[in-house]
Amino acid sequence: MAGFWSNIWSRFTGRGHGTGRGGVRSMPLASVISWGESGRRVRSSWSEETAIDEGLRKSGWVLTCAMTRAESIASLPTKIQFQRDDTWVDADEGPRHPLQKLLEEPNEDHDRFELLQRGVLGLDFGGNLLFTKGRGLDSQWRMDGVTHLWPIPSDELRPVLERGRGITHYEKNRSPDLGAEYPKRDVIHIQGIPDPRRPYWGISRLEALGFAVDGDVAAAQYNARIFSQGHRPSGLLSLDGHPTQEQLDSVRNAFERRHGGAENSGRIAIFGHSAKFTPFALNAEKLQVTDGRKLNREEIFAGFGVPPVLGGDYSKANYNNTREAMRIYWLLTGIPLAKKVYGGLARGLREDFGDGVRVWFDTSEIDVLSDLTQDQVDKAETLHKMGIPIDEINRRLRLGLQLTEESNVVPLRPEARDAHEEAA
Repeated sequence: MAGFWSNIWSRFTGRGHGTGRGGVRSMPLASVISWGESGRRVRSSWSEETAIDEGLRKSGWVLTCAMTRAESIASLPTKIQFQRDDTWVDADEGPRHPLQKLLEEPNEDHDRFELLQRGVLGLDFGGNLLFTKGRGLDSQWRMDGVTHLWPIPSDELRPVLERGRGITHYEKNRSPDLGAEYPKRDVIHIQGIPDPRRPYWGISRLEALGFAVDGDVAAAQYNARIFSQGHRPSGLLSLDGHPTQEQLDSVRNAFERRHGGAENSGRIAIFGHSAKFTPFALNAEKLQVTDGRKLNREEIFAGFGVPPVLGGDYSKANYNNTREAMRIYWLLTGIPLAKKVYGGLARGLREDFGDGVRVWFDTSEIDVLSDLTQDQVDKAETLHKMGIPIDEINRRLRLGLQLTEESNVVPLRPEARDAHEEAA
């Protein structure tokens, strides 16, 4: 098998240093990115295309983890927030803000869900989320307003660095339009895993999981070969006497046609001419393939930050720990990832819509995050007795409560709430 890492290694090694624009000789990767050689595109040996072909298309665990992350973030409802002093507050109900309308209808081919889904997949497989802006007459009658957002693979667009200035613009890294420039203001760029050596280009999550993914794909292919050979890796078909090579080939081919493959397993074999078939037993090393796949699965799920139970492993699952796994996913993976994505969108659109407004995600509809612990209830009750309104308590303790106009006079404890309702 052309391995996950061997593909990348063979594709990008063995190349000498080339000559860049203006006769400037290119430098090793770390030097180019760390020191910002003037006028040079950021180079990387990582390929998002190879990561998708060798990971997403071949490993069911990678597919499950990547889609769990992408779809959970893309499914979050959005809201507009305005900045007041040092706090962001939700906007009042009313017509959709132009910023929210842009994200809900980013272009003719994608809606918000598809745009963010592709963006998160770009983070995981390419290490970078890249959206380009389309400009024209926007809903606020600005001639140079942002009217579209388009996803673009990280293989096709790279930042260009200037010494002492960081990123100055972006360039197309592939044909067609190789070398075409995009102003920095027209690109939203969010890095995946930060690389301390490369402050302008992120690390793909799959890059760190390459060996585990490669091992899982190899094990899956090995299992497929076993089933295609009738649940046996091989066997010995022997004949008495001194048969010719032609006779041996004829008997072997006839036996394989009748008994080879999973669809023929279990069929009755009848031998003549003193023929005998001896199957080879699976040795201990080959029996470790299944255990190896389990270890690879655990490493892949851990690398993506997705609890295995959310990927279909219910061997140790029950109702309580499944809900807790979902809660852990949101607290440790989902919400931080959403903050990265929406924070990057806010930063990338600030110049176009102003500093004091942003589109943000809403977690109030996530059921597992609305489960209040006793400690949260105690803290909330204490604050409520001190006269602090519930909406403020909800914000400070991040309780995720959906409040109404009457909420500020309703006690939090169930027994107190029942007494309040009876009195009303």
